[in-house]
Amino acid sequence: VLRAYSEALGIAYQIRDDLSDLGSNGNRKDIAGLQPTLLLAIASGKAQGEDFELLKQFWRRETQPDSSRIEALYYRLQADECCAHLLETYKRGAMESLAALEHPRLKSLLEHIVKRIFSDNEGERLLCEKPGANFAESQATNGSETPISASAKPGSSRARTH
Repeated sequence: VLRAYSEALGIAYQIRDDLSDLGSNGNRKDIAGLQPTLLLAIASGKAQGEDFELLKQFWRRETQPDSSRIEALYYRLQADECCAHLLETYKRGAMESLAALEHPRLKSLLEHIVKRIFSDNEGERLLCEKPGANFAESQATNGSETPISASAKPGSSRARTH
């Protein structure tokens, strides 16, 4: 349980970090620092022609990129939307992995950690909504993750974080 939780939470955190560099509030440090990111990997997989060559040079650190141009490619190729979807999937996976945890205080603490890390109410929303497709079905894993059980659904005492 803790392995599945920490793995999903760590991946969600990294995706959020990658996404935080985009937009007017982002500082594009990953692009300027020639850091490989999930955004770059997804955009590279979707790009063709000149766009692909530019991203390939960036990936190989062969050229200092034009940060605005790279960011514009991420948006045009919808790499940001793909990453946002993956972020939600992994956050939900972290929460769903706790369903099998039988220690209520530890479970509450770990749920609280998700809420604090994603303090823009993303974590709170995860506690209050029904999951669509569960995380275990969307991942190729050893089957150790389980969906939220009836006793851990919103409204039950096991789902409360207080």
